Amino acid sequence: TNASYSNFFGSNAGENATFASSSNFIGNGAGSGATNAAHSTFIGDSAGQNAINAVNTIFIGEGAGSGDTINTNYGGSYNSTAILIGNSTSTGGFIDGIAMGKNAINTSNNQFMVGSSGYPINQLVINGTDAYLNFGSTGGTDGYGIRDNGGTIEYKNSGGSWGALG
Repeated sequence: TNASYSNFFGSNAGENATFASSSNFIGNGAGSGATNAAHSTFIGDSAGQNAINAVNTIFIGEGAGSGDTINTNYGGSYNSTAILIGNSTSTGGFIDGIAMGKNAINTSNNQFMVGSSGYPINQLVINGTDAYLNFGSTGGTDGYGIRDNGGTIEYKNSGGSWGALG
């Protein structure tokens, strides 16, 4: 019900979903039975199926977010979100997180989870030269964190200067 401006592609896609306006349901059973699913995208067989309070979510992969209970209405404003990419991924009931990789499950709010114990991600590749991995809200040379400076790995603490590791 209330599925204005929504798209449905696939058998039972979005069937019996409620508060589902401005959403996309793509795949067999995608988003079927989902409640409070407005402004969401469910792609893959059973993605978001029977999800509860999944407003502003993106679930991609077979069974991604299926049966999840998440409260993106935190504080009564529906400003929170969740993104799942991979088969059988889950929010774990937490908000403002991203889970990627088969069976990946968030374990806290505001988390970026990559992989799972059964399907670990063993490599992280940052492609390019002179790349930065910054913390806080400032990126690049003005921020703090770890960087590749022409092949030399350097670190910088908050308020400090860039220096070589080890």
